Amino acid sequence: DGFDSLFHPAYCEDSDLSMRAWHRGWKTVYHPEAILYHRISATIKDQMKADDLSQLQARQKIILFVRNLRTDNYLVLFLLLLPYRLLVGWKVGKNSYFALIRSLPLLPRALLKRLAEKKIVFTDAQINDLVGTKYEH
Repeated sequence: DGFDSLFHPAYCEDSDLSMRAWHRGWKTVYHPEAILYHRISATIKDQMKADDLSQLQARQKIILFVRNLRTDNYLVLFLLLLPYRLLVGWKVGKNSYFALIRSLPLLPRALLKRLAEKKIVFTDAQINDLVGTKYEH
């Protein structure tokens, strides 16, 4: 399905795509001679203030986790604790709190997309094990 528009304009779209592929049972292929050049935040950091950028990154992580994590009732705990986080989250930090507030309009879409996912082949624990596996030729 490619990159998800939930992650526009930036951040976590590649992690979301990878997690969805792994959940479907697709394997990741590592090539030891491959080289990737990636300038992190090369264009967006010039377009946003530091606080806005920090909030965007944190918001995207919230959406990523709600959309994809299936470990140990993560979603149930997240939703149960959401009212508490909204009441006292400002004490943790301004950027984290505003990220949570800004994630709220996207949560229904993230949840619907989560529910629309086909059968999960690899669990989060299996994905974690796969990511940590040493490459062998």
